[in-house]
Amino acid sequence: MEMKNELIRRNYEFEIRAEKDEKRGNIIVGRPIVYESKTDIAGMFAEIIEKGALKKTNLEDVRFLVNHDQSKVPLARSRRNTKNSTMQLSVDDKGMEIQVELDTENNTEARNLYSAIERGDCTTSGGDC
Repeated sequence: MEMKNELIRRNYEFEIRAEKDEKRGNIIVGRPIVYESKTDIAGMFAEIIEKGALKKTNLEDVRFLVNHDQSKVPLARSRRNTKNSTMQLSVDDKGMEIQVELDTENNTEARNLYSAIERGDCTTSGGDC
């Protein structure tokens, strides 16, 4: 019997904010994973991510995609979470925080996203951004 790998997308909203960094330029900061917090997933069901759930997760190559749209070019990427990556991942006892360096000078989509977050038009990274 052949098994099919099915991609399951789960979107939810999390707080995200625009900041300016002296070295990295325009960045956005947020916490997409919060442990032990009930999250409504698109009105379909509730999910709670247990503390430590990321311990065995492979975070060696993580792309930052708006609305998980894999047909678009990533706006940032964390490769082995090195300081040269354009996205930094920080896992702690609360969950995961991200800092995303956006190339707002050369990338129109990055500029639009940063502007929407900075203006307050986009306060979460969910279906509305």
